[in-house]
Amino acid sequence: MTVANLVANAGGGKILQIIHGSFATESSIANGETFTALSTSLDLVITPAATSSKILICYNFGVIDVDADQGSVKIRYKVDAGSYADVTPIGAATNVNENQSHMGLPHFPNSHIHNAGASIIMVHSPSSTGALTYTPHFINASSSGDTFINRNERFTDASDPTAPTFFYAMEIGA
Repeated sequence: MTVANLVANAGGGKILQIIHGSFATESSIANGETFTALSTSLDLVITPAATSSKILICYNFGVIDVDADQGSVKIRYKVDAGSYADVTPIGAATNVNENQSHMGLPHFPNSHIHNAGASIIMVHSPSSTGALTYTPHFINASSSGDTFINRNERFTDASDPTAPTFFYAMEIGA
């Protein structure tokens, strides 16, 4: 078998399109105990070519922090102008629900010392050719809690880091 034949016979699994974005604004959201979207600037909108396509979703938060208690984030999506639903990653036995998320965000006392980024990567099988909008939704375990993106909780010192969020969606052909 030649390399040309191997490539020609490869079939599915090809990347059909890539959508990407970035969000550099240092932001916070007072989301308390409710999953809440921070900004439409974090939306990924992709329209699959076929219902059999898979979507690889990647969010890389440069700096992310919570105050008051632990928090978490989950990726939600909607088709066209519909309502948001939770993404069920391929391979997951069950979907996340109102009490579950895709990734936990721990709170550290004196969190200006903890300046970490976080990434979420998952594959979704939406079975749709409508415009898909993916959006991260954040929650804090405390009713008075905040979530901070691209900055830490303190954010009063010139040495406090900032880092942008980068995000991608890739359509993978079946």
